[in-house]
Amino acid sequence: MEFSRLDQYVDQASQFAQDNKRVLAAAGITAVAATSLYLLRRRNLGRPPTSGPYPQSSLPADAYDLVIVGAGPSGSTTAYFSAQKGLKVAILEKESFPRDKYCGDAVCTPAIKILEEMGVMQELQANNEAHFADAGGFVSPAGISYIGQYQEASKDNSSKACWPNKLICQWPKSGS
Repeated sequence: MEFSRLDQYVDQASQFAQDNKRVLAAAGITAVAATSLYLLRRRNLGRPPTSGPYPQSSLPADAYDLVIVGAGPSGSTTAYFSAQKGLKVAILEKESFPRDKYCGDAVCTPAIKILEEMGVMQELQANNEAHFADAGGFVSPAGISYIGQYQEASKDNSSKACWPNKLICQWPKSGS
């Protein structure tokens, strides 16, 4: 008697399948697609994206916010101001410090203002390592210097400055 009931259910299911082939095919395709998407998403969950920004959840907890290649004047300044804004910064540099500054160790007026904002200029002056020229000049890290004297000198003596690069290259002393 139980076999006849089972046969009855099988016959009903068969009849339903015959009557609803398209609906069952769509349901099957939907189930396969949903399962495939789920498995694909699960497989890619720990992988970084191939384009666009990395989601915060894919980065390690101790990841840097900013990595700068080159600890020269631009890289060091960028690192300083980024760290001031609260970013965790790493600087990568292949050379060792101190190193010679190729443009004769001269620093232009806008750069002096940035160095003052960073507190580096005050430290250089306190250590007598910033040498100001009234109209231009150079002082190498070895101490070789040329200071030109022109008729129109700057009133505040801060239009040009030259100094050994060693102190700047030791910055920053703590933090980032």
